[in-house]
Amino acid sequence: MTKSYCPLPWINLATTPTGEVTVCCRANEYGTAMNNSGEKIFLHKDSIESAINSDRFKEIRQKMLAGKYPKSCTDCFFQERSGVESDRQRALENFDLTVSDASAITSEEGEIPVELRHIEIRAGNTCNLKCVTCNPISSSKWIDDYKKLKEKYEIPFGLELEGCSKEMFSWSTNKQFWYELINASPKLEQIFINGGEPTLLPTYIDFLNQLVERDYAKNIKLVYSLNLTNLPEGDYSLWKSFKKVLLHLSIDDIGERNDYIRFPSHWKDVEKNLNALTQTDTEIRVIQTVSAFNFGTLLQLEKWLLKKYPEIKYSHNHVYKPEFLSPLILPPSFRRAILLKHRVFSRRDLAEELEGLYLNNKEIPYGRLLFTKYICGLDSIRETNFERTFPAVAAAIGIHP
Repeated sequence: MTKSYCPLPWINLATTPTGEVTVCCRANEYGTAMNNSGEKIFLHKDSIESAINSDRFKEIRQKMLAGKYPKSCTDCFFQERSGVESDRQRALENFDLTVSDASAITSEEGEIPVELRHIEIRAGNTCNLKCVTCNPISSSKWIDDYKKLKEKYEIPFGLELEGCSKEMFSWSTNKQFWYELINASPKLEQIFINGGEPTLLPTYIDFLNQLVERDYAKNIKLVYSLNLTNLPEGDYSLWKSFKKVLLHLSIDDIGERNDYIRFPSHWKDVEKNLNALTQTDTEIRVIQTVSAFNFGTLLQLEKWLLKKYPEIKYSHNHVYKPEFLSPLILPPSFRRAILLKHRVFSRRDLAEELEGLYLNNKEIPYGRLLFTKYICGLDSIRETNFERTFPAVAAAIGIHP
């Protein structure tokens, strides 16, 4: 087994809200499928096969088989160097495809048969929230605020809206895509359904029905990522036909802090919907996105869940882009003080994960300046108040009410 090998480039189809295809959801810009002319492949007009066997994907497979590190996978390798389990390592645990197996089905040019075992569907950017750690590519609600921040405050997002057409965001209405997908799914093991907000993007429902009709569903695990403002009530009847259903629920803090981060949600609705989902026959995991906003109060959500819902699994996601929203913009002394509390009070694996990522890694250059500019712009547009909502973080970076 090479240290660079990951099974996902052989078994996975990951889509973006604009219908681009990447080797996985963690890949950077070097993991996006492109045609022979160097143009991005888009699913509103291009085939699944053209993405899976694009020059970019073939090159990634060839490099992995040769023991080299693809440029597309830097996030995973960074996590592993920091002592944090990466998506690559989880894929190795979850999917039985060795280097020898992968090599046997790969041509000298890096081409493979299209037999999917894992799908990550982001069916557009329709959403009812505009979370502070999100962007207009992933949330339609973000578009107006994005334009104001770009024009008035010149904020460098890194994920740009310019050049994205209506056809790109509505790619999941392309019937040819779903026809190709069902034909590539006899060996499917897991589907990850994201958005936007999946409860507002039901274009995947017919596909799930076809999986049931073809008797594939009994072998498939369904994973939803939900923002807890809506319930996927129309999907409940389908769930019993699938091997397993796992709900990833996005909660980033408690009370008004969660409302600020996941704007304009309301904590009382989050609590009500979380309680309703605990009554369903599903496995639930709360995933907290760790950012500069909530780094000082992460423990409060962990303690709240342990007290009210001890049976619910809990884990972290981390903000990497834009860099100025990462906890690495915070002063090292502040990070060390917070991490010491986690070492004492948090679950051991979570404390070690946070230390690996944030204890010794250097502060991001100009990160604090950009972060301050960003929150001042947002507060002006949304009539929110960062200093009042996150006083400890505000004081740490030199912002005072």
